[in-house]
Amino acid sequence: MKRKNRIWLWVLLLLLAAIAAAVIWKWQTVRTVYAVLTTDEQTAVQELEAQSEKEQEILDRYEISVTPPTMEQRDKLLRGKLSAQELKEELGLVSGSEGTPEQTASPAAPGSPSQGAAAPAAPETPADPQAQAAAIVEECVRSLYALEVDMIELLGSFRTDALNEWTGLSDSERTSTRKMQIIMDGLDRCEALEAQTDAEVRAMLDACRSELSSLGASTDVIDELWDSYTEEKLVTKTYFLSQYT
Repeated sequence: MKRKNRIWLWVLLLLLAAIAAAVIWKWQTVRTVYAVLTTDEQTAVQELEAQSEKEQEILDRYEISVTPPTMEQRDKLLRGKLSAQELKEELGLVSGSEGTPEQTASPAAPGSPSQGAAAPAAPETPADPQAQAAAIVEECVRSLYALEVDMIELLGSFRTDALNEWTGLSDSERTSTRKMQIIMDGLDRCEALEAQTDAEVRAMLDACRSELSSLGASTDVIDELWDSYTEEKLVTKTYFLSQYT
């Protein structure tokens, strides 16, 4: 093979590798966009309700008493009609006088470490290994829901920022191009927040898995919680985005 042809072959292989990496990186976004374009709001609501039932089945099966936020509560949180602190207190996600260990930084924080990723630990450790395992899972789920509440509030601040930017423009500045730019900027922020949240959820679940393993307890619940998280994330994004398409 001629040297020039070999060079072009390597360029092509590098290009294909870059495209493959980009596709893998954007896969979740592609799935969401496809779901939004092929799902109306009513169907999105039904899918969200079905996912909530599956999630509740996991909680019931493992006798987890933590109450997840409802769709109505999430919607109020997103629209600024309810604060994260108020909702966490309402759901019992705040541990006494310790405050809220899962509170996240300001909207500019995506990508920075969050206290929400701290390994959850039950305030008092039961002597019985089975009870210890149950307490670990209970506190892990409580921390996960507290993180979810913080992140939804942060998403709400992104929404407010975008609306304020648009309404602050003059009539001549309100072009379709500018609107699309605001939307794309918002999606970039959401994508960064999603990556941060994924990392924090993984850290929480890994910490719980390690604690359960040290007790010789089953870690099946950890895999189920992660699967539930990823599926709920998709249907929730589809629901919210279906309201704006």
